[in-house]
Amino acid sequence: MFQWAMEQIESDLDSSFEPSLDRFLVSLVQNRGIDRASNGNVRSSFVDGQKECVQRLLKMKSMWRIWSSKELYFRQHRTHPGSMMSTCASLQPVQDFLRNLAGGAVSEAEKAVLNEVDKLMTPISIKRKDQRVLWSALNAVAWTSLWQLMLIYRSTLRMFHEEQIGRSPTNMAFNSAKRTEFVAITGELYKKIAVLCSGAFRTNEVLSSLAEGGSEVLANGPFRFSEVWKAHLAFYQSFEVISPGDELVNSLIVAKEGKVLGRKRPSKK
Repeated sequence: MFQWAMEQIESDLDSSFEPSLDRFLVSLVQNRGIDRASNGNVRSSFVDGQKECVQRLLKMKSMWRIWSSKELYFRQHRTHPGSMMSTCASLQPVQDFLRNLAGGAVSEAEKAVLNEVDKLMTPISIKRKDQRVLWSALNAVAWTSLWQLMLIYRSTLRMFHEEQIGRSPTNMAFNSAKRTEFVAITGELYKKIAVLCSGAFRTNEVLSSLAEGGSEVLANGPFRFSEVWKAHLAFYQSFEVISPGDELVNSLIVAKEGKVLGRKRPSKK
């Protein structure tokens, strides 16, 4: 399932922020971007910790895509090779089984990532002039990882919000009490990661490092961080406050980054 989900990510041609971030994460892991960026210049414990965290994050996101899917399609191999077969009543138990399996994998990967999220933060000692390119690259890894977590939590909250207002039912088998608890915990995690991201990327120097070409040392594959950075600008400009925690993200990250880097958001008419 993990491999299938990664293939779906790589084949997604959407150039918006989240798909671009997903493709870059896959490329980062598969092309050993962190190893190449460090090139022996950073203590191995930090590099190893960051690599493990990013790998687990990719598993978390890949499994989340299956868990959150409203409908899964199955490929027919014998009668009609290459054709896709939509869901039907007889396949619903299979879908439920796959979602439960993916949900368990998400929880397992999430616990590991949250326990090690501090390992993503670039050591301040790297911020020496002779390691500016490396510092920029490792900042890009940390920023990518924190936004991946925020997008997972934000999309999950939005999914349950749309169900609550009757717009789009989910396939999650939660009773009312468990659903309320799950949404509350997800909202708190969303806010905590937002605070962490805001604290780590709050100065002009750090934010500018993300926009610099130094992060390109990570790209030895088809997906570059520059594409993610470009897509995030459009995402910020159209950022909507819908899910619990969006207002905090908007004030601490979206609006704050614009002020620090001297950008203005277009007025909404």
